[in-house]
Amino acid sequence: MATSALKGVSALVFAAIFLSPVSPEPLSQLYSMAMDQATIIRTRHSALYTTIKTDRFRNPDLIISFSESTTIRGMDDYIRYIRAFETSTITNAPGLIGKHLEFLDIFRAVLILVQDDENSIGQQQGSSYTVYETEISRVVGSIGHLQAKLRRIYTRLHEGSSYQGATQTVTFDTCDLDCTVKRGLFLIQEFSYYISLAVNNFNTLQS
Repeated sequence: MATSALKGVSALVFAAIFLSPVSPEPLSQLYSMAMDQATIIRTRHSALYTTIKTDRFRNPDLIISFSESTTIRGMDDYIRYIRAFETSTITNAPGLIGKHLEFLDIFRAVLILVQDDENSIGQQQGSSYTVYETEISRVVGSIGHLQAKLRRIYTRLHEGSSYQGATQTVTFDTCDLDCTVKRGLFLIQEFSYYISLAVNNFNTLQS
C-alpha cells in the first residue's frame, strides 16, 4: 500500500511539473537572445567576408559600390527588395521584427544561391579559386537559428499570430566566372552590412 501511495504522489508531482502552465520569457530576454545570435553571425560572417576579399581579390578593404553592382548581371530581384528595405520607415517593434524576418528570408534565399554559385565555381575547368560553399552553408544555418528566435518575438508582439514568411522569390541569371565571383562578393558584402544593422536594431529594442 505504501508503495502504491508513493506512486500516486509521484504521479501528482510529475503532473504539477509538466502540466502546469509555463510563464513566457520576458520580451527583453527574447530580444537579448536574438541580439546574441545576430552578433555571433556578424562575427563569423565578417571573418568570412574579409577572407574572401583577401583570397580572391587580394584586397581586404575592397568595397563594391551600389552603382557598380548594377553592372553585375542577375540580381534584379535582389536589388528591388533591398531598395524597399532601405526606404522603409517602420519604427514600431512589431513592424520592425516582421521586416527583419522578411529580409532574413530574402538574404537566406540569396546566400543559398551564392552557395550554389560556389559549387559551380569549383566545378568550372581552369578555376583556381578557393571554394567557400561549406562556410556559406554555415551562415545560412545560423540565419535559420536567428529566424526561429525572431518568430517567437513576432508571435508575442502579434498576440499569437505566426509569421507567414516572405512571398518574394529571388533568382539569379547565369553569368561567367568573373561575374559569378563578383556577384558573390557583393551579396556577402550586403549581408555583412545588414547583420550589423540588425544587431543595432535588436540592441535598441532590448534597451
